[in-house]
Amino acid sequence: MKAMNKLISKVDKFLDKHTILWLALIMLVSLRVPNFFDPYWYGDEAIYLTVGQSIRSGKKLYQEIVDHKTPIIYYLASVPNQFWFRVLLLAWMILSTALVYDLSKKLIKNKYVRWLVTFAFVLLTTLPTFEGHIPNGELFVMGFVLFGLWLLAKTNYLQQLWSKQTKKKERVVLVYLGGIFFGLGLLTKVPALLDFAAILSIGCFVFVDEFLAKPQNWFKQIIKLLKTSLPLVLGLITPILLSILYYVIRGSGQAYLQYGLLYNFHYTQTWQTDYGSQLLNFLISLNGKTLLLFSSILGLSLIKTLKLKFKFLLSWFLLSVYAVLLSNRPYPHYFLQAMPPLVFLGVAVLEEVISYLKAKKKNIVQLTPVFLTILFLLITKSALNLLNFSQYAVKPYYQNFYRYAKSELNQEQYFQTFNDLMSDNYQLSTFLKTQGVEELFIWGDNPMLYALSQTIPTCKFTVAFHVVDMKVFDETFVELKQATPEYIVLMKNAYKNFPEFYTYLNNNYLPNHSYKHMVLYKQIKAN
Repeated sequence: MKAMNKLISKVDKFLDKHTILWLALIMLVSLRVPNFFDPYWYGDEAIYLTVGQSIRSGKKLYQEIVDHKTPIIYYLASVPNQFWFRVLLLAWMILSTALVYDLSKKLIKNKYVRWLVTFAFVLLTTLPTFEGHIPNGELFVMGFVLFGLWLLAKTNYLQQLWSKQTKKKERVVLVYLGGIFFGLGLLTKVPALLDFAAILSIGCFVFVDEFLAKPQNWFKQIIKLLKTSLPLVLGLITPILLSILYYVIRGSGQAYLQYGLLYNFHYTQTWQTDYGSQLLNFLISLNGKTLLLFSSILGLSLIKTLKLKFKFLLSWFLLSVYAVLLSNRPYPHYFLQAMPPLVFLGVAVLEEVISYLKAKKKNIVQLTPVFLTILFLLITKSALNLLNFSQYAVKPYYQNFYRYAKSELNQEQYFQTFNDLMSDNYQLSTFLKTQGVEELFIWGDNPMLYALSQTIPTCKFTVAFHVVDMKVFDETFVELKQATPEYIVLMKNAYKNFPEFYTYLNNNYLPNHSYKHMVLYKQIKAN
């Protein structure tokens, strides 16, 4: 009995000590309840699940089933269905929130301001505004990055941000492990490399400060920079090299290089828009954005009165915004990558303002990070407006779920509020499952049908726009003829620039059933 009372007392103290975290987690779980009732409506999630179920069936990633991201996201999606993918995301975000909470205790002194970090993080990464309710790659990258930061927070490398006392022997193993988690983030989605660059910027800022103070010691300072950065860099490249070795051993090395790694560089260059001004066109180009980024970070490094903490947070925010704008595509989930630096920077600035207002002797220099943050936020807002970045409405999402829960909407009506394809997809999926169809070819962009019906694409590409973008019509046609699937789905809005496919379809298949958005064709059996 005493042991039980002692345990209850410990639990009570723990809950009392971390009340804010528990409240934030309760809010997170509550806001994510509707996520588990969503239909298979979202394209990227459906691609992940389709590739994941193809991997489970034995197909080789990048060689026999293809998407253009690095591999970890597909292995995370190798779960039985969408429900379990959402469960995985919930657990991932609970851990990420706990990491933000713990990191805030190191970066922010004011406990009330610190609490704001956790709640702001939950809202910005959970609500539909930036597609936080969907298992996007950015959310999984976030977990790896935050865990890497959490490990580094135990080392001198990151402790420089809040204390100049670095007399303790550096814990090199933890620095290396921190780098590994950034490498895992990169293997989930390539823009995680920009988060890693923010960590490296700490060493660069320290180097610039020391160089400006004692330029004659430049060689020793460079050696020190290399010495402190090397374990991080080695940690980053370790999982990358292991992944290359893995795919080479599996005979998919060339395909991994082509689709998993190099295609990302192609992806950043394929969205071209004329903004009506040569200056704007240059600034929004890859070269222009890169020039602005390096100029801004160089400028931060030269401001002697700016604390190292703010140099890091401002550079992290700038680098994350660069990642958001990298391809110039106006997808709201891209901005999720900027949420951790944004909330940390925002509350750190708020803490600085409170400190300034409380000070008896006010020094306007103390507000330098405030002015810089406002400037960078205004530039970011202008860039997002220029690219027509959209946001999802929050109220209709929860309002429709509430109506569904009250039986004011039936399931079909509720599903149709997400995507007009839902009625067709669910009807056709039911038919395919009753027929025991395991492989399917869809000409058009409807990966949701693969994921929902748990069928495997007969060809390596899951959506038609990849075939068009990569100009792999011949390869796709050869794979289709070799597979000879029993059923083919033709989307009514599909690309028409594939004459070989249409000729093959008309000669070997007959329409089986027509839906609003697609037609199901069945193979003509030879007598």
